[in-house]
Amino acid sequence: GLAVILPAPPGSGKSTLCAMMMLQGWRLLSDEHCMLDPETGQILPCVRPLSLKNYSLAVINRLFPEVNLYQRTEGTHKGTMAYLQPTPVSWTQRHTSATPRLVIFPKFNAKAEGLSGYALSQSSLFMQLALNSFNYSVMGESGFHALYKMSVAAEGFYFEYSDGQLAIDQIEALLNEE
Repeated sequence: GLAVILPAPPGSGKSTLCAMMMLQGWRLLSDEHCMLDPETGQILPCVRPLSLKNYSLAVINRLFPEVNLYQRTEGTHKGTMAYLQPTPVSWTQRHTSATPRLVIFPKFNAKAEGLSGYALSQSSLFMQLALNSFNYSVMGESGFHALYKMSVAAEGFYFEYSDGQLAIDQIEALLNEE
């Protein structure tokens, strides 16, 4: 019932991290966007296939060789792309909302040594959420209050990592701190 939100610019590794988490038993709520109900503060699922590209395809094939990737297309303007179907648990719970618990701003860096990161203050988390929200300004006061409530209820972190499993292990450790 708890959600981990991974906002970041393209190429940060968030889809690869989502795919790895989902294939290790986590429930996928969404890839590419996060829908927050401004009244309840719950994350609303929008389950669909994950779009993976280039290096991510090799990572998933190496770590999960039994997984089928669909509609592999080479030569797109983003390189080689393919889709990963949601797991059965992700699909069957597609109508079940979740409470935001962690907001992780991930950055994959193949040259990084392990994992480094830091906690974000409530105000920094709020600002980063606002910057990563495509309709925050359109929502006006209700958008402000929704992001404020999330920044109070959830913890925020920045992670830079060279190994997705290290990031997943750290996320799980943070969730188990309660």
